[in-house]
Amino acid sequence: MQTGAVLEIVIIVVIGLLLGFLSFALVGLLRVRSLRTRHRARIATVEPRHSEPASLIGLASEGRLQTRGVGTLALGDSHLLFAQLLPERDVLVPRDAITSARATRHF
Repeated sequence: MQTGAVLEIVIIVVIGLLLGFLSFALVGLLRVRSLRTRHRARIATVEPRHSEPASLIGLASEGRLQTRGVGTLALGDSHLLFAQLLPERDVLVPRDAITSARATRHF
């Protein structure tokens, strides 16, 4: 083989790898943007007065099948919403149903 042919093959492989990496990064970026947009829209449904990042430890009603996750806790006029990022799900609690609350910095 000639050195020119080997160099051409190396260049083609490097360009292919770069294009593959760029495509992978672009798809990832688009998925994150889409996830953020849907998350913000879900939070907007309660017209929040205040919202903070939060972690969901679980729901007593789900027993052992609880899914932990991070998301946003949003306080609206009539509801409290936890919008979990992944899996995308909402826990909506009417404010009238809340009897007590406490804050913790650890779990």
